Amino acid sequence: MRHRCGGWPRLRARIERRQRAGVVGNWQMERRTVELRVGGQSYRVVSSAPESEVRKVAALVNAKVEQAGSSRNALFLAAMSLAGEALEERDRRLSLEKRTRDWLRRLLVRVENVLDRPAAGDSDCSPRE
Repeated sequence: MRHRCGGWPRLRARIERRQRAGVVGNWQMERRTVELRVGGQSYRVVSSAPESEVRKVAALVNAKVEQAGSSRNALFLAAMSLAGEALEERDRRLSLEKRTRDWLRRLLVRVENVLDRPAAGDSDCSPRE
């Protein structure tokens, strides 16, 4: 199969244009506007996420704003609280990933050790020099 000279850069540019336009495959990502009320303020949010997910996030923010009280800085305090929780979760995830990698490395060493041993009754298995 022959390709025309310069075909790949044009194809790549076309794909990039489609991605910037929000087209995935042959489907355009559905963008919707969701009206929300957070901290006593009304907001109009445009998102490709399902409306239920946007509302769930807004409810979480609202709960944090209510915990912060009725101060002028309630939104700021809610943002700081959520950011702190996100950082804690990230640290927990990174710690779990490290422990999992370490455990898998130890397991792999044990498996390799078992595979390197000669089988029982196998007299032809002697180390080569």
